[in-house]
Amino acid sequence: VLAMAVLAALLLWETYDLNQALRQVDHTDQVISSSGRILKLLVDMETGLRGFLITGNDAFLQPYREARQAFDSDFHELYSRVNDNPPQQRRLEAFRDTAVNWQRYAERMVALRRANDNFSESVANLEGKRQMDALRDQIAEFQQVEERLRQQRTAMAQERWRIIAGTCLVVVLGIGAFLGLHTREQMRLLASDFQKSLDEATARAKELAQSEQRWVTTLSSIGDAVMATDA
Repeated sequence: VLAMAVLAALLLWETYDLNQALRQVDHTDQVISSSGRILKLLVDMETGLRGFLITGNDAFLQPYREARQAFDSDFHELYSRVNDNPPQQRRLEAFRDTAVNWQRYAERMVALRRANDNFSESVANLEGKRQMDALRDQIAEFQQVEERLRQQRTAMAQERWRIIAGTCLVVVLGIGAFLGLHTREQMRLLASDFQKSLDEATARAKELAQSEQRWVTTLSSIGDAVMATDA
């Protein structure tokens, strides 16, 4: 029972350790997914802006406005997810600064388009393209770091699983060997005690037979006035 209790405690601890490793992998997956949503929002904003600049139709600004409205909340959610990783938070802060600059550029271009001013100026458009390319590069760098973290944490989880399997095998075999040897020793002791009891019973039966024989002789000869004594 004690051996089983030790095995259960060991398995419980190692299972908890494995669960923590798997949670780290899941956390990294969530971070990568959140960063993907951030990138999608930027693409939606860029697409809506381009459509509006080309056509002047406010309907094209709908995805731009919706994406911009969701951007802040999604960004803060992503930022809080990496609160255990300061370098990643600094990357997000730089990304946020670039995104704010691009949004200011977008608002300026919308205003120019509404005023039919020189909104198609190549310099202004190249500025927006440079900023958007920088945003893509920054989020790609962020995701690459998370991908490496995911690989490391996945390898760690797999290693912990191998440790659990190996530990269970060793402990189970050890407990089995211990119980086998213990049971064998107990059976040997039991057989020894049984043989001792059998020998004692045989000796007592022999003594009883001798006593009975003595008394039979005495009783059968009592009419001849024979006196019997022991040693």
